[in-house]
Amino acid sequence: MKPLQELTNLASRISVEGRTDTVTPDLWIQKSSSASELQALFYRPLLCLVLQGIKRTVIGNREFIYAAGEYFVAGIDVPALGQTLQASPAEPYLALLFQIDSAKVSQAILDLPASSPPQMVSSFGVHEAEDALVEAFLRMLRLIEKPQEAIFMGPLLEKEVLYRLVQGPQATLFRQMANADSRLSTIRLAVNWLRENLTKPILVEELSSLVGMSTSVFHRHFKAVTAMTPIQYQKQLRLHEARHRLLAGAGNASEVASSVGYQSISQFTREYARLFGAPPTRDVGQYKNIKQVSGRDRTGISKL
Repeated sequence: MKPLQELTNLASRISVEGRTDTVTPDLWIQKSSSASELQALFYRPLLCLVLQGIKRTVIGNREFIYAAGEYFVAGIDVPALGQTLQASPAEPYLALLFQIDSAKVSQAILDLPASSPPQMVSSFGVHEAEDALVEAFLRMLRLIEKPQEAIFMGPLLEKEVLYRLVQGPQATLFRQMANADSRLSTIRLAVNWLRENLTKPILVEELSSLVGMSTSVFHRHFKAVTAMTPIQYQKQLRLHEARHRLLAGAGNASEVASSVGYQSISQFTREYARLFGAPPTRDVGQYKNIKQVSGRDRTGISKL
């Protein structure tokens, strides 16, 4: 039996609908028996290996569609939209989600030859999973049936997965994640500032100065890394956070709009509907109806 099929069979047998944790804290299984609409997500650095079905991810102006045997990787915190395109009760969507820690990436590449990565690199990509990577995940997933071995073998297998990724087609991305002086790490500082100062007006000149770049260079690198301009990134951050607060019942549309930095409720409503497909009140109503019918949360809001 091929490694991918064996991994798919094991994941199907031990998983439940939604998220299934494993004995490895950074690894879990996602399972869905039906296709979905576009859902609001927030990705932290992660890898998504599809075992069965088809997934779609939209980040800024970029779209990624990936199927069984392919993986999507994100190397930076970013708001996104996700959609399960193919899934059914007979053949549910199955995927492994692996959270990537830059400190662990650094440890994984300590013994590798030094490299000088290019100044700009995309933080996202879709690639076919090599057998060596699939086999490493298979051994990691088997630990769910051997919890005593997991204590010792888990960290070693996690390091092997990172080694396979560092040696794979996204090697440049992972090297930049591990390099504190890389352009990716510099843009990550700007992203962290935007997340921590959600309501503050953004001045690109001040933000570029904060990270030690000229405005033009900063703007170019920020868009190359995140697929968005700094202003677009902040807008999506605000809208995703607003939707999260609305669905949590943290206030009405006007109150929530103000809490995430909007001065104009009409602008907020217009931009919200453009991103999520419906104005705030209707979107929240649709979510409540879905939850009542299905008995489960299908918003897709995720802070990985």
